[in-house]
Amino acid sequence: MSRVSLSLQSSWSTTELKSGGSTHVSDGDEFNEEKLSEKESSSQSSYNPSSQSSSTEIVTSRKPIYSYLIGADIEHLEYRALIVDNARKMKALSQVDQLALNFICLISNNSKSGNLTDGDVWDIMVEQCRDEIPLQPLNRPHTRTNVKEAKRIVQDAKVSDDLAVVYRDVYHDILRAYFSNYSADGVNEDTYMHDALQPLLKAYFPNDDIICREGANGTIKASSSRKQKFDPDSHGRKGDCSVKTNDGCLNQLILLVEVKPPRNTTSNDLVKLGKCLKDVVDKLDEDGVRDVLVCGLLAEGYHCRAFAMDLKFHGLYRMIHLGIFYVPQDSNNLDVLCGAFQVMNLLMPIVIRNAKHIKKQTRKRAPPSTMALPSFESPIRINEEQKRLLLNMSNPRVKRAARKLNFG
Repeated sequence: MSRVSLSLQSSWSTTELKSGGSTHVSDGDEFNEEKLSEKESSSQSSYNPSSQSSSTEIVTSRKPIYSYLIGADIEHLEYRALIVDNARKMKALSQVDQLALNFICLISNNSKSGNLTDGDVWDIMVEQCRDEIPLQPLNRPHTRTNVKEAKRIVQDAKVSDDLAVVYRDVYHDILRAYFSNYSADGVNEDTYMHDALQPLLKAYFPNDDIICREGANGTIKASSSRKQKFDPDSHGRKGDCSVKTNDGCLNQLILLVEVKPPRNTTSNDLVKLGKCLKDVVDKLDEDGVRDVLVCGLLAEGYHCRAFAMDLKFHGLYRMIHLGIFYVPQDSNNLDVLCGAFQVMNLLMPIVIRNAKHIKKQTRKRAPPSTMALPSFESPIRINEEQKRLLLNMSNPRVKRAARKLNFG
């Protein structure tokens, strides 16, 4: 596992939370909790980060602030404080750890082993997210598990069901790319994107008055905004594909796609995706858009995962795992598209609904909220020798590293 570290400098001031005689102090890097009151401890059994208690008082000298820190919020921030300490000590960090450094909580059944949240609280969080965004089963007539049946659907132009039209279009494009001897095992990233994933994206997210797709050369504006706070000469990240609101200069990213072909699945794109989605949420908040879900699609070889991120609660960017599907390896396993249809059927209405919401809200020009929290510069990979040198080297001698590593 690669070593990672990043700037632990904070852009917001110390916040004190006084509740029942106990004081919690946060400086953006450490959440030092002296003692939890009994009332706070009992709140861990419910995933409800809001409080009506008159005994809670927040004192802050600068925005943004935490308006409440109970339940899952405190659990996640305590976990983050431990990760901050590990980063300062140059310890290896998992993908979940790296996301936590930027206040992102990856909520997935599979990520339970990667975090230190209390088990009961974690189960409630996962269950609540599953209830909010349920994955619906496919209708039985739409489950096609053999190639001949798939070809019959493509040839049948008399379909009235909207989803049946989408399925037909996907099969049509897939079958044109996946000829009898075709295999996606050895193709490069651009070819894999075009042959395996574009048929799904084109069918589910066609260009219209609400949304439009953009290819790999498009820079993510929200990422540029964040990176230029550290270095004015920095450029934003580029996604492999994205879906944006069709709104001219006011366009906003609503779905980001990151792809690695089967021959190259070693890159750590989960962290990149999470940080980019957080950048988008922060940019939307800055532009006055509230209560929005942005989505991400991570394709690592034939294995694809869908995510959604929101900022409903202070100090907690929820990165919700929506589902998993696989793309075909060749023309002999087109049946895996049934799983793809199931997840994309969930993703499509989320994207369209939030695109409409964003287009409406961006014209109201509401002021930014106090909920967005700062992100940190991208981690750098170092080996043991570099680690030793950096820890013993004065800051003026490592100008770029000094912006990313602060051991003072």
